[in-house]
Amino acid sequence: MACKLTPNKDVINERNQYNNNFLNAYCTCQRPYPDPEAKRDDLIQVQCTFCEDWFHLQHELEDTTDVEALVETPKSLICRACRQKHAFTNYYVAEESDLVGEFDAALSECQIDGCGLKFLQKKFDPLPAIDGGGWTPLDWYSSVCRCDTCKQLYAEEKVEFLLDPEESVAVHEEKGRARVALERQETRARMEEGTEESALQELLTGMDRFQQIEFASGVSDMKAGLNAFLADFANRGETIRPEHISEFFEQERKKLEEKNLRRNAGGDL
Repeated sequence: MACKLTPNKDVINERNQYNNNFLNAYCTCQRPYPDPEAKRDDLIQVQCTFCEDWFHLQHELEDTTDVEALVETPKSLICRACRQKHAFTNYYVAEESDLVGEFDAALSECQIDGCGLKFLQKKFDPLPAIDGGGWTPLDWYSSVCRCDTCKQLYAEEKVEFLLDPEESVAVHEEKGRARVALERQETRARMEEGTEESALQELLTGMDRFQQIEFASGVSDMKAGLNAFLADFANRGETIRPEHISEFFEQERKKLEEKNLRRNAGGDL
């Protein structure tokens, strides 16, 4: 089937990558989410910046003695497999773990031969062993080296997205927070407006299918009764007074009570 929007589009996009997530299998444990056999409710999952797979921290990190502390300060995860596949990332992980944290791609004094990666390679020699997934700052895309050599490396390893700060976890999370805030603001505005449409929608949302049908039927009956009530006064040329309105709604209340009594007795199915 050809694409109707772009007729010249390739039938198969070879750059599309589908991992086990599309089969509802996540992490190295390959369990579904939500996991019906999970024995613990605190298996926190974090998404890898590179492969975009989701991992339980308990299965990806060596030290999980204090999981809450690990996620207290949001960071970007690079899983163990991606650290092994993209070796250069280990230097950025090492820099994040270093208390000095002196590297800044924008500062020439932190570079060697115009390459920030070479600076990190010299600083972390030898490089600490890979003992699981690693952390980088949420906005670390803005700090990766952008020299010609590193750009070529990113192209060869098909990770050019590192050069686009808009693709960072920090930007996506900020967009998510802004979207949620806007949705809450719009919801609050609709509630404050108190329009008939929004009030009716909120009322129907809390009903099951049978209750919605009953409600719609009741509204239709009352509308028909009110039209007939008003038409009668109009035909007689009489003025409608408050007591007439009260009498109409009292009659409608009695009709509803009688209908409920018949239903409870099994007479109205």
